[in-house]
Amino acid sequence: MPLPLVPIFIAFAVGAVVSGSVVSNWETIVYSLKGKKIAVLGGRRVGKTTLLKYMEKGILIERYNQTVNIEDIQRTHIKLGDLDILLKKTDDVPGGTDQYYKWKQLFEEADLVLYLVRTDMLLKHDSETEKGTEDDLKQIQIWIKELGATERKQFFIVGNHWDSDPVYKNLTPDQRGNYQSQFTSLPIVKKMIQLAGGAATVKVALGSLANENDADYLIQTIFKQVEK
Repeated sequence: MPLPLVPIFIAFAVGAVVSGSVVSNWETIVYSLKGKKIAVLGGRRVGKTTLLKYMEKGILIERYNQTVNIEDIQRTHIKLGDLDILLKKTDDVPGGTDQYYKWKQLFEEADLVLYLVRTDMLLKHDSETEKGTEDDLKQIQIWIKELGATERKQFFIVGNHWDSDPVYKNLTPDQRGNYQSQFTSLPIVKKMIQLAGGAATVKVALGSLANENDADYLIQTIFKQVEK
């Protein structure tokens, strides 16, 4: 069974088709990210399936169905100008602690690890969400410690669903930085960052996958921070 990994420059291939804002950075993005692989992890109903499908085809899922079994995403070619990019077959893995053995397989093979969370639920201090994320990160911390001395994953905490937070709906674009500061100051987020390796190595990106513009913004926010 093929591993559930996605060449990460595909995200920008799709983004460039949907939004011209990415096209001007295309050569730099390919140079920076070519050959890297991504693992998308997270609990149930955080948006993993939506993010994977957006990166694959630019298609957002209007009706959300919780992933029950591994969903096979077929081989796809994406053409952009002179570029002919192959998106290899991947698997979409469900969330939940019973899936940790599958998560580990993704984690070990990936260069980048994206861990998705519900921004709105954490800002509301939802206890179930907090416990789930802490449990996940404690498991991921074990895998991080098992890495060799020269191995290092680029780790992102990706906050989705900020459009579901009534505070966000009243924000102007220049106020989003304050919103992110509020999120990263949460005790549970500080704990997550610490478990994943600390503030010096863990990056945070917040946004939404509710529509194409928001998804494009979130994907750009993530991959602009990727190290070469």
